[in-house]
Amino acid sequence: MSKPKEYTIEKGIPVPSGNAARGRRKHPMVPLDKMDVGDSVYIPGPLSKTALSNRLTNERKRLLTPEENKTFRMRSVVERSGWRVWRVR
Repeated sequence: MSKPKEYTIEKGIPVPSGNAARGRRKHPMVPLDKMDVGDSVYIPGPLSKTALSNRLTNERKRLLTPEENKTFRMRSVVERSGWRVWRVR
């Protein structure tokens, strides 16, 4: 039977920030916090409705406080094969 592997305990190694550890974007995908009512953003690429909706929900939670009460709508843009997101409230 093989001997169990021994690990070395190290002290003073800083924990990477959550963003660096998981490779998340430092900048938002959609600048929801900077959009005014009537503004829209085109998002290119083959994203499914569910994938984009999940991304927008996560961005909204990260960038906006519940008190801001901003509302967004997204629609597919067939001729450009992408999505457009509007701030409606």
